[in-house]
Amino acid sequence: MSSQKVLVVGGGPAGCATALTLLKNGIETEVYELGNKYREKACGDCLAADAQQALRSLNVFDKICLQSLVLPTLTFMNQATHFSLQSDLYSLQRSVFDQILRDEVITWGGKVYYGKRIQDISISPTGVVLEDSKGEKANGDCVVLATGASNSLAQKVGFQFTPHDIVAFRLYADNTPKIKSYTVWFDKSLSEGYGWLFPVPGGKLNIGLGFIEKYHAFHATISSLKDSFFKTLREKYNLTGLESMRTLGGLLRTGLRRSSAIKDRVLLVGELVNTTYALTGEGIGKALQSGIIAGEVIAKALPDYSASSLQAYDERIRKDFTSIYDGYNQAASFLSNSLSTSFSMFLFAHSNKLRSRLEAILQERADPRDCLSLSGIAKTLIFPATDYS
Repeated sequence: MSSQKVLVVGGGPAGCATALTLLKNGIETEVYELGNKYREKACGDCLAADAQQALRSLNVFDKICLQSLVLPTLTFMNQATHFSLQSDLYSLQRSVFDQILRDEVITWGGKVYYGKRIQDISISPTGVVLEDSKGEKANGDCVVLATGASNSLAQKVGFQFTPHDIVAFRLYADNTPKIKSYTVWFDKSLSEGYGWLFPVPGGKLNIGLGFIEKYHAFHATISSLKDSFFKTLREKYNLTGLESMRTLGGLLRTGLRRSSAIKDRVLLVGELVNTTYALTGEGIGKALQSGIIAGEVIAKALPDYSASSLQAYDERIRKDFTSIYDGYNQAASFLSNSLSTSFSMFLFAHSNKLRSRLEAILQERADPRDCLSLSGIAKTLIFPATDYS
């Protein structure tokens, strides 16, 4: 191990990806996790193409697959029509997924501390000091903040954040209908939102609803949106008793952080750099990738952890991520009302070319603007089909 030590605050996907990358580069690493083992998490049970790619690069994909479900199809529905795509999605509860990653950190010689509420952080020219809620301190040379939606520590060292722009909730229910597909609803009653339902291991369903907060007052509308969505589920799948089940939810920032994510001896990863996609709400893949990039940059920079030495992190995030986030931002704007969504659903249901293009987008082999915009739809329908293999 190197004599240098990196402290990672947050034991989710981004924090663990950072830790694993650092450990594989011979750097002593400690992870401080707020929760306990198998802590239930409110989002991210589905692993899309970018998450799978990141997990393969961390050599942990096979371990994840052993406990995951394969979702063979992805179905989109509204009141008038529906269509399905071939899918290579995997599902696994975050409580299990995160624990596999944390156990892998330990396997590689890292330390993971549970039940650690880090409430203070100080940065000096010689190092980093963390202090938890019990007054216990930890010393290191660099700190990576992977605290998800909670940005209080990052604010203490001078980072600023845009408001949340997506509200989501989800719950687990018994998969009594034996559903195998990932299904997404664009229902008029949900306005600029959408609902989803997909199976997860253990005979359960992940059921949820997300909508764009800037178009709604969250607390004033969430109850009516949930009631409408639950009505749809009762009528279509005979799912009952949803109202009494425990609901988990959260506020998210989407679209990629555009200001710097570094300071002397500090890097932000995961949700702190807005890794959630607008429109789809998927963010695990890019959270993992941000952690991998952070670990690689730190390994190359040590023992100099100045902002100028860590600048490569900002540069790589912008270079690798900006285009696809811009694409999803524009796609979300295009589909921000029920009229454009219904129009697109009709076209996709009747066009093999559009469905093929959408499959390529979801597998990150094409730009979201290629068919989730008026110009993209027109070009796809007019010009010869493109081979995305």
